[in-house]
Amino acid sequence: MRKIALIRSSPALYRLALAWPAVERDDVQGTTPESANDPWATIRFDFTRLAYLADVPAGVALAGFDRLKAHGIITPDGGLAPSVERYFRAEGLAGFGLKMKLPKEKKEPAETG
Repeated sequence: MRKIALIRSSPALYRLALAWPAVERDDVQGTTPESANDPWATIRFDFTRLAYLADVPAGVALAGFDRLKAHGIITPDGGLAPSVERYFRAEGLAGFGLKMKLPKEKKEPAETG
Protein backbone atom coordinates (compact mmCIF):
# COMPACT_ATOMS: atom_id res chain seq x y z
CA MET A 1 0.00 0.00 0.00
CA ARG A 2 2.93 2.32 0.60
CA LYS A 3 3.91 2.14 -3.07
CA ILE A 4 0.39 2.99 -4.19
CA ALA A 5 0.18 5.88 -1.72
CA LEU A 6 3.44 7.29 -3.07
CA ILE A 7 2.38 7.28 -6.73
CA ARG A 8 -1.03 8.65 -5.82
CA SER A 9 0.61 11.49 -3.89
CA SER A 10 2.20 12.99 -6.99
CA PRO A 11 0.84 13.26 -10.54
CA ALA A 12 4.43 13.32 -11.82
CA LEU A 13 5.32 10.03 -10.08
CA TYR A 14 2.09 8.49 -11.35
CA ARG A 15 2.91 9.50 -14.92
CA LEU A 16 6.55 8.40 -14.66
CA ALA A 17 5.52 4.97 -13.37
CA LEU A 18 3.05 4.60 -16.23
CA ALA A 19 5.68 5.65 -18.77
CA TRP A 20 8.54 3.49 -17.45
CA PRO A 21 7.57 0.24 -19.29
CA ALA A 22 7.53 2.12 -22.62
CA VAL A 23 11.09 3.46 -22.28
CA GLU A 24 13.72 1.59 -24.27
CA ARG A 25 16.57 0.30 -22.15
CA ASP A 26 19.98 -1.08 -23.05
CA ASP A 27 22.02 -3.52 -21.02
CA VAL A 28 25.60 -2.40 -20.73
CA GLN A 29 27.98 -5.32 -21.13
CA GLY A 30 30.81 -5.87 -18.70
CA THR A 31 30.88 -6.50 -15.02
CA THR A 32 32.11 -3.97 -12.53
CA PRO A 33 32.11 -4.32 -8.74
CA GLU A 34 29.11 -2.00 -8.51
CA SER A 35 27.12 -3.86 -11.18
CA ALA A 36 27.60 -7.16 -9.37
CA ASN A 37 25.50 -5.85 -6.45
CA ASP A 38 23.24 -3.39 -8.25
CA PRO A 39 21.15 -4.49 -11.25
CA TRP A 40 20.49 -0.81 -12.09
CA ALA A 41 24.19 -0.26 -12.77
CA THR A 42 23.98 -2.11 -16.10
CA ILE A 43 20.84 -0.34 -17.37
CA ARG A 44 21.08 2.67 -19.67
CA PHE A 45 18.15 4.69 -21.00
CA ASP A 46 17.28 8.19 -22.14
CA PHE A 47 15.91 10.37 -19.31
CA THR A 48 14.64 12.91 -21.82
CA ARG A 49 12.57 10.16 -23.45
CA LEU A 50 11.15 9.17 -20.07
CA ALA A 51 10.33 12.83 -19.38
CA TYR A 52 8.69 13.16 -22.81
CA LEU A 53 6.56 10.03 -22.40
CA ALA A 54 5.48 11.08 -18.91
CA ASP A 55 4.98 14.70 -20.03
CA VAL A 56 7.04 16.10 -17.16
CA PRO A 57 10.13 18.36 -17.14
CA ALA A 58 13.51 16.57 -17.33
CA GLY A 59 14.48 17.58 -13.79
CA VAL A 60 11.22 16.17 -12.45
CA ALA A 61 11.84 12.95 -14.38
CA LEU A 62 15.29 12.55 -12.85
CA ALA A 63 14.11 13.15 -9.29
CA GLY A 64 10.98 11.05 -9.78
CA PHE A 65 12.96 8.18 -11.27
CA ASP A 66 15.18 8.09 -8.19
CA ARG A 67 12.13 7.94 -5.89
CA LEU A 68 10.40 5.24 -7.94
CA LYS A 69 13.59 3.19 -8.04
CA ALA A 70 14.29 3.60 -4.32
CA HIS A 71 10.80 2.44 -3.38
CA GLY A 72 10.88 -0.56 -5.73
CA ILE A 73 8.00 0.71 -7.84
CA ILE A 74 9.91 0.31 -11.11
CA THR A 75 12.29 -2.52 -11.96
CA PRO A 76 15.46 -2.55 -14.10
CA ASP A 77 13.84 -4.86 -16.65
CA GLY A 78 11.21 -2.24 -17.49
CA GLY A 79 8.51 -3.62 -15.27
CA LEU A 80 6.55 -2.38 -12.32
CA ALA A 81 6.05 -3.82 -8.85
CA PRO A 82 3.17 -6.34 -8.95
CA SER A 83 1.02 -4.26 -6.59
CA VAL A 84 1.48 -1.21 -8.81
CA GLU A 85 0.59 -3.21 -11.93
CA ARG A 86 -2.61 -4.41 -10.25
CA TYR A 87 -3.42 -0.85 -9.21
CA PHE A 88 -2.98 0.53 -12.74
CA ARG A 89 -5.01 -2.35 -14.17
CA ALA A 90 -7.84 -1.67 -11.70
CA GLU A 91 -7.66 2.06 -12.48
CA GLY A 92 -7.92 1.35 -16.21
CA LEU A 93 -10.89 -0.95 -15.76
CA ALA A 94 -12.59 1.54 -13.44
CA GLY A 95 -12.34 4.11 -16.21
CA PHE A 96 -14.69 1.87 -18.20
CA GLY A 97 -16.98 1.23 -15.24
CA LEU A 98 -15.63 -2.30 -14.72
CA LYS A 99 -14.18 -4.02 -11.68
CA MET A 100 -11.15 -6.24 -11.60
CA LYS A 101 -11.95 -9.86 -10.90
CA LEU A 102 -9.85 -11.12 -8.03
CA PRO A 103 -8.49 -14.67 -8.22
CA LYS A 104 -10.14 -17.16 -5.91
CA GLU A 105 -8.03 -18.26 -3.01
CA LYS A 106 -7.26 -21.95 -2.91
CA LYS A 107 -8.28 -23.73 0.24
CA GLU A 108 -5.48 -25.67 1.79
CA PRO A 109 -6.29 -29.12 3.10
CA ALA A 110 -6.76 -29.25 6.83
CA GLU A 111 -3.90 -30.72 8.77
CA THR A 112 -4.64 -34.01 10.43
CA GLY A 113 -3.25 -35.50 13.46
